[in-house]
Amino acid sequence: MKGFLSRFFPELCAAVVAGVILYFAQGYLDSPHKTAEEYFISGNEKMDAQNYEDAILDYTSAIQLNPKYMEAYWKRAESNFNLKSYESAISDYNQAIKLGLHEASAYNNRGDCHAFLNNYDKAVEDFTQAMKLGSNDSVTYTSRGIACYQLGNYEQAVEDFNATISLGWKDDIIYNFLGLSYFHLKNYEQAIINFENAIALGKNKDEYLYRCLGNSYYYLGKYSQAIESYSKIIEFNPNYDIAYNNRGLCYATLEKYDEALQDYSKAIELNPNNTLAYGNRAEIYLKFNENEKAAEDLKKAKEIANRQ
Repeated sequence: MKGFLSRFFPELCAAVVAGVILYFAQGYLDSPHKTAEEYFISGNEKMDAQNYEDAILDYTSAIQLNPKYMEAYWKRAESNFNLKSYESAISDYNQAIKLGLHEASAYNNRGDCHAFLNNYDKAVEDFTQAMKLGSNDSVTYTSRGIACYQLGNYEQAVEDFNATISLGWKDDIIYNFLGLSYFHLKNYEQAIINFENAIALGKNKDEYLYRCLGNSYYYLGKYSQAIESYSKIIEFNPNYDIAYNNRGLCYATLEKYDEALQDYSKAIELNPNNTLAYGNRAEIYLKFNENEKAAEDLKKAKEIANRQ
């Protein structure tokens, strides 16, 4: 027996030592003590797999090990952006930029975050900075144009949307925003052109678009075309009281009082709080010498206005 053990003891010792080495080596490989760079690489892999929550955990670990890790802040910001955690994303973009990041995409994304949070003035600043860094593409112009529109800076919005179109991006949303910008600038001819382009490209069931198109025709004195626009709204939304009221105005201007009275009454039926329709119908009643009905409508309009 002793000879048997002595014969195999060297081999047994070698196996035990190898097992111990393998055990500790595996423990080392599984150790949480990674470097900041290793966490960063792991975060990138998870981000590529759209596993943004776990990517954020890795980027956070990288930042804890290296508080000046600019790229980790940048990537964590992008992960937060993809998760729609816009405030967190802005905080990380701020830190990355403070550490020296001057990439157009970072300013573009931070601008988008500000826009989603309705901070349009800051969004405009970021989109403008992105352009200075070379991001003169249609997406950036569109983003800044929308932000400018929301701020009521319609002149700049017009410039940006026209730049977008000149760069080849022509869709119904761009033309709609461009038309709305011209409309607010009271350039109704250009508004109509762009609204028509938006409709031709598929935006053909937008109540507000047709309403502004009809209003543009109305302000230009093209009442028949305005009637067509309001009638189009009624086709796909017969419960839109404003369309009836506005079409009634056109009929009244054309001295088609019966049609106007019918439209005003329909508007009131759909929305008993439509003060404009009551006032407009009162005018028609006066033309028909129905003074009592006119007085009732004016009284009703006043009561509604006092409640609002």
